[in-house]
Amino acid sequence: MATTITGSGVDNIIDGTITNADINASAGIAGSKVDGSFGKVLQVVHGTTSIQAGNGGTSYTSTGLSASITPLSTSSKILVSVNQYFTFRTTTNAERKATYRLLRDGSQLVANTYNSWHANNSSETRVGMVASFNYLSTPNTTSSTIYSTEHKINNSAADVYAQHDGTTSDITLLEIAG
Repeated sequence: MATTITGSGVDNIIDGTITNADINASAGIAGSKVDGSFGKVLQVVHGTTSIQAGNGGTSYTSTGLSASITPLSTSSKILVSVNQYFTFRTTTNAERKATYRLLRDGSQLVANTYNSWHANNSSETRVGMVASFNYLSTPNTTSSTIYSTEHKINNSAADVYAQHDGTTSDITLLEIAG
């Protein structure tokens, strides 16, 4: 008795009947045939600096940390990871607040404030800290995009130094398929 195959599959293969076990380990499947991007990492860019950048003012200035990426697709997202090493320096009794912000092509994406208390003394006090944060950016472009950081201090009687004494700060950009 002959069996009649019905279905919409190619070459009389019924849809949904091929399992992973049926596919040879060396079989190549074109990426264009895979449904969905699965959040693949498309590229990674890493930037570092160990050049000290000081700020004794209440306005933002560059820390010298930046990296540039050219997204492959307008639907991509960029996961930005920053580890910015810095030191507060003061001789007065006060709470000090350093604010670090992440920018994309000069526009602020996020700002984080870090606090430190200094005891009253006549000698210089230094406190080292790390501004560490992650941010998921949606640049919606395939043009070169620059991510950078800036910092400021809340009181001009103190200073904040990024990469103080040559410590290395870093920024990592991961393009995630959207």
